Amino acid sequence: MGDNDMLSTEFCIEWLQPLANRATLEVGSTSFEGVLHDNLSNKKRQGSGFAPPILKSYPGANLYRDNAVGINFEHICNGAKEQYDISMFTPRQEPCHLKQARENRHELHWPSKGSKWGMKARMVYDLSKEDQVDLVFECTPTVALYSQRFAIMMWASYIHTARTTGRFTSGRRRETGRVGPHSVRYRNRLRSGNHFLCGCSESALRGRGTDSQLH
Repeated sequence: MGDNDMLSTEFCIEWLQPLANRATLEVGSTSFEGVLHDNLSNKKRQGSGFAPPILKSYPGANLYRDNAVGINFEHICNGAKEQYDISMFTPRQEPCHLKQARENRHELHWPSKGSKWGMKARMVYDLSKEDQVDLVFECTPTVALYSQRFAIMMWASYIHTARTTGRFTSGRRRETGRVGPHSVRYRNRLRSGNHFLCGCSESALRGRGTDSQLH
């Protein structure tokens, strides 16, 4: 995920092009090329995100499955049974807009109007650094639907063949106390696909108009 400097005011700029009505956007950088989609363009393949992303050092090879999508905003949920019916796939089904922020930086925006969660959200794909895609996600809840005082967001990427089901993260190991990157393994046999989660705390949700910035 992106560094804190990616959340600076450099993203609060006018768009270079009027792309709000674009369903697809061809992207390219030193290391990557591919196509970003909104939910309508990629409706038959899990909605918005990369389809395909290609690493230029492996030309023609889609990093994800040809019939799927990568770095896709998939779910919002809050742990409450009252919102069970909207806890699956709403970010894939609701209106979102595709824009270009500047060279090698592209945004998907979900307005609060039309969101069953009343959640305003934006996600920036930053391809400006070599051999990596940094992701910035910000959201603002505008409706009081969070009785458990938290919200969870889930993303999906459907990799061709995952070599491992481990997720790598930075932190402190409970067993050794060592700080640094390490793998967290899950008891599943997934051969394709990868998911990751982010959460908003009570302090973010109860603030009036306060952005929850997850990075």
